[in-house]
Amino acid sequence: MTAYRLSATTQDDATICGQIGGTPHLPASGNWPRCRICASDMIAFLDLVLPPCDSAPFQPGSRLQVFACREHDDIAGTIYSDYSTFDSTSRQQKLPPQFWNITDGHYLLQLLPPSARTSESQQESRLIPQLVSASPTEDDVEDGFKMYGEPFWLQDAEPHSCSCGAPTKLLLQIPDGHGFQMAHGAEPQPNSFSNAEYCISLGNQLYLLGCSRQCDRLALWPVLQN
Repeated sequence: MTAYRLSATTQDDATICGQIGGTPHLPASGNWPRCRICASDMIAFLDLVLPPCDSAPFQPGSRLQVFACREHDDIAGTIYSDYSTFDSTSRQQKLPPQFWNITDGHYLLQLLPPSARTSESQQESRLIPQLVSASPTEDDVEDGFKMYGEPFWLQDAEPHSCSCGAPTKLLLQIPDGHGFQMAHGAEPQPNSFSNAEYCISLGNQLYLLGCSRQCDRLALWPVLQN
């Protein structure tokens, strides 16, 4: 099985698949995502274009985007209101219809199909912009920052199927304690493990599972372990 090992770089070459921060390509009719709790602009952590992979079901050229609030940076789900809804859903093998709405709105995960019309947006000023390179590797189960392959579960495996009936597959894995470099003068993140880096969901290991049919741009489910 093929996976792509991801790493931040300043060198622009054929292995580049996207960016950290920078100027994300947003849908032509969309605005910069805002946190539903505090109405502040979310941080554009990742904007990645999916490379081809015979062992992964996702459409090459699709655009994966990860946004999250700097202030409300706790784990995924309804952690700021009532976590029981998210917790109950996470225990189900088949996710319910519109499961992506089970959230307080402090993060946004989306996978835009290759046909989606996008345009460059404003600059993400709170992160040091970095390019992301993707290097193919043979992956049975591999730890680290990667796309595709099998999840390297730190705890028990948490497989799911989408509400449409299709299995979900690993789209992105961000390792435990992974940080994103803050720009000079950026406000610190309340619960980050670093004064120089932002993190996603308190820096827990993130397994981003995506609907293998890509039935909806929001049909992504975050699993967090540490």
